[in-house]
Amino acid sequence: MKEMSLVLEVFEVEESARFLSALSIGLLVSVQRGAITLEEAERLLFSPRSSRILNEKGIPSEIGELIMDCCELGDVLDLVPSKFDNNVQILLDKFVDFLKTSKSRNTDLNFVELK
Repeated sequence: MKEMSLVLEVFEVEESARFLSALSIGLLVSVQRGAITLEEAERLLFSPRSSRILNEKGIPSEIGELIMDCCELGDVLDLVPSKFDNNVQILLDKFVDFLKTSKSRNTDLNFVELK
């Protein structure tokens, strides 16, 4: 397999938080529907390291805390699997609420740069 790297740059804190919320929603729905495993979602974003780095970069603490909550889904699945789906839905709702209440940038310019 060919080696490659994908780097996304989102240039404003609020847009970065919105981007991460949308990404988190996609990962949670993918886990919920069996398209990816929880372990893959953890590898992609839902890790304590990701949360710490995002907080250091100035991303709103609410997003870091939600990502940490996503890190705990593995424990829920192992200890109380009957609550897993409900916990995923609660997190989805919280990320959606963040998107609804956060301010979207009003511009025609693309705020993401692919390198």
